[in-house]
Amino acid sequence: MLARRLILLFTGSALKAPVHLILLIVSARLLGPERLGIVVYIQAVIAMLTLVSDLSLGHTHVKRISEGKDLGACLRTYGFLKAILALLTVGLI
Repeated sequence: MLARRLILLFTGSALKAPVHLILLIVSARLLGPERLGIVVYIQAVIAMLTLVSDLSLGHTHVKRISEGKDLGACLRTYGFLKAILALLTVGLI
């Protein structure tokens, strides 16, 4: 069962790369260099802000709950920290 899931994950990842490359080539031809540069710049800014707004809190939250910690306390802490990170992210804009 685990091996089948790993094969599916690997196959999905392997198929995504050529599709992204083809879409990048088509987008570059349709948009032109200036507009494509703007799109890529915006994507980079969004990626950096997403990194700041998450900081792997979701993984930590799941880990704490799976360890048997109090669900209510975990949810309150997670919500509070996500709200602070969201405010910081908005402040960066």
